[in-house]
Amino acid sequence: MTEDMLAQKLGIHRVSVSRYLSGARDMPFSVFIDMCDALHVSIEDIIMKAKNI
Repeated sequence: MTEDMLAQKLGIHRVSVSRYLSGARDMPFSVFIDMCDALHVSIEDIIMKAKNI
């Protein structure tokens, strides 16, 4: 999925998505939840993967 497609699903600007994903801007938790849903990824999976880094 492109940043444009993700931004469209989230209803936010592509630049915001890019900044969130690059770490240039903190992502609000509500956007994180919506992004997980849009990408069909569970929050639990992301947390578990982050713990293994």
